[in-house]
Order: sequence, then structure tokens, then C-alpha cells
Amino acid sequence: MSSFFNTPFHRFWLVVFLALELAAPGRAAPDKPGNRFGDWLYECRTLNKNNNFCVLTQTAVTTKGKKLVMKVTLGRYGPAQQLTLVALLPLGIYLPAGVVGRIDNSRPFNMTVRTCTAQGCEAILKVDPKLRWIMKTGRKLYIGFTARPGAKVLALPFSLAEVWLGMQAIGEQ
Repeated sequence: MSSFFNTPFHRFWLVVFLALELAAPGRAAPDKPGNRFGDWLYECRTLNKNNNFCVLTQTAVTTKGKKLVMKVTLGRYGPAQQLTLVALLPLGIYLPAGVVGRIDNSRPFNMTVRTCTAQGCEAILKVDPKLRWIMKTGRKLYIGFTARPGAKVLALPFSLAEVWLGMQAIGEQ
């Protein structure tokens, strides 16, 4: 078999094949903090000597001053390592109205507001297989909230471009 690659013709095609494999989308070098998948940022935190906790994040900032308005995180949380969407919202949202999400024109989903700290209010949603599929094939994720009773819902858009590659990076197929 080694004689097969001894001809210039076969060596050329072997090199072309290997170059295409290395350049294929989703087959880049191992993922490292700071890599981007579309608008999603791959971030990791060291838990201990041999363990990192890695997530995908995306932020919405004000046009003036670039102040953080909302941050969404997609990661595998808890003992079951369940894919979970977490939204960090600004303080001052109207809690009784809750937090809603939607992908493109799909059915809205409710997120559970878990806690509010000095950094903002945290809303979470465990992502089931159906929603995971919609995220992988969708274009925009919208997270909405209101600031006071009877106010219009403010929904901020987040890109889903290449989120499926990011999901692979955090171990979600």
C-alpha cells in the first residue's frame, strides 16, 4: 500500500485531501477560550486542576457607551449536564411579567427568573431536544422583558449563526 503514495499524482491528492479535512468547518484546532462561533464567544472557567467549565456567550450593549444590557449564556449545567440557556437581564425589570424567549417565528417560551443580584436578574431555561433543534436551525433568538406593568415587551435579538458549532465545542450534539 505504501507504493500507492509514491507517485507524484497520488501524493498530490493525498495532500489535497488532508488540506480539505483540516480546513473543513467545525474541524478546526481544539476549541480554546476566546474562539468565536458566529457572534457566540467560547468562554471557560477553571474549576480545578483537570476540569474547565465552558459555555457560549453573547451580549447586547447600548449603542452609546457600549454598556451591557443583556448577556445570554448557553452551557451544560448541573449534575445531569443539561443544556441550559441563561439570560442576565438588567436590574429594574418587572418581575411579575416574567421573561420570554422566542426563536424566529416559533412559539414563545417562558424563562424562569431565578435570582437578582447586583449584576442583574438571571432567567434560565432548560433546553429540551426540540428547542435545541430549533436553535441549531434558527436565525435569531429573542429574549424579552418589560420594565413596568402594562409596558410593551422589550425583546432583544441574538444571532444564532454558527451556534451549532459552538454547541459541539461545549459537548452538545
